[in-house]
Amino acid sequence: MYPFDEELEQLKNSFLSLTKELAALDADIDWYDRFDLAGMHATRLHQQRELEAVQCALGRIIGRKATLARQREAAAREAEAGGLLRRLSSAYAVAKRMVADLDAEIADVEAQCKPYLADVGRLTAALATGEQAIAKYRTFDRLRAEAVRAGKRAEAETLRMALDPLQAKKDKLDARLASNRAELDRQIDRCKIAARERSLVHYYQGRLGNARTPAERATIHAEADRILGNRKLGAVLRRADNELADAEREIAKVREEMALQIRWACMDVRTVYLDGSNLCNAKKRFIGLSPLLMLAELLAQSRRVLVCFDYDIGRKLGMRFADIRARFPAGVKVEFADRGVSADRHLLMAASDDHHACVISDDRFTDHTMLPVMQEKRVLRPRFQFGLLHVDQLDVHMRFEDPDGKAVA
Repeated sequence: MYPFDEELEQLKNSFLSLTKELAALDADIDWYDRFDLAGMHATRLHQQRELEAVQCALGRIIGRKATLARQREAAAREAEAGGLLRRLSSAYAVAKRMVADLDAEIADVEAQCKPYLADVGRLTAALATGEQAIAKYRTFDRLRAEAVRAGKRAEAETLRMALDPLQAKKDKLDARLASNRAELDRQIDRCKIAARERSLVHYYQGRLGNARTPAERATIHAEADRILGNRKLGAVLRRADNELADAEREIAKVREEMALQIRWACMDVRTVYLDGSNLCNAKKRFIGLSPLLMLAELLAQSRRVLVCFDYDIGRKLGMRFADIRARFPAGVKVEFADRGVSADRHLLMAASDDHHACVISDDRFTDHTMLPVMQEKRVLRPRFQFGLLHVDQLDVHMRFEDPDGKAVA
């Protein structure tokens, strides 16, 4: 899983769970507000009377069934009395008909019982439900439910406020990685094709090594030419090896770039050090303070910003240090290196001591490669392109013009 995925999934699950709890609380409070206690008592009284009437009618039917059952039992005894010879008499025939008639009556009575039994079940369940509803109403603490709901709503809002920016971060990272993923897929496909060609070459080389006759070798060569495009096996193998090695190098580079993008997306940058003198230049042209001022103002909206200039910046700009400092927003700290001292080491040392800091400069700082900020690749190179200044890792993309009113290409 990519960064943010697991945390995002946990937040979404927690938010969904809270949403369900809030819906249940809303339903309970709404039910309580709409509950008619007097109406429920009246309904239960009506249901109780209806149940008593149904039970009374059912009792009469059951009594009738019991009487019929006794009559059938007597008729059955009469039919069986006297042994085999009695079965030839008219009395036996009468008794058997009586048993059959009574069976039919009993079946009819049982059919009459079914709707009454259903009504008894329905009314009993309704009375029990009403009793539970009354008990719930009497024990329901509306004030506590309101307090719990307010707490859940605040918790859900806190989650949502964490969820939205995290989702935005993930979407930005996915957008940045889209081209890398496409390139990674392309290079992986190159590896697969090269590996397949190598496998085919080894396959045909093995068959050729086991061939016993020139005719058999000719057949294998013809098949190999058809599959591999009339190329010599050695040449195909060399090309496949080169292609595979090149694709693997490209895959390593893409994965390194993706890892760097992911690391920057996860990094909490709180302080930005700007190499002031360096950022007054673009495309080997001195362009002055204009882009630097805009960049500092933009970054200062969400981060602590410090700008450090070399001593000679006053001469280049034709301004005093105090005037240069006054051009920057109030929240931006501006410093100037002493005469003969480079601002580079001051910037890099300060950023190295703070893992939540980065440096923006177009300088490669080749004399300071062992400093932590360099080792951790926390020096960001701006891009001047088509009148825009980009600092991709910080998602900064701004348009500006140089002092002559021309965009820097």
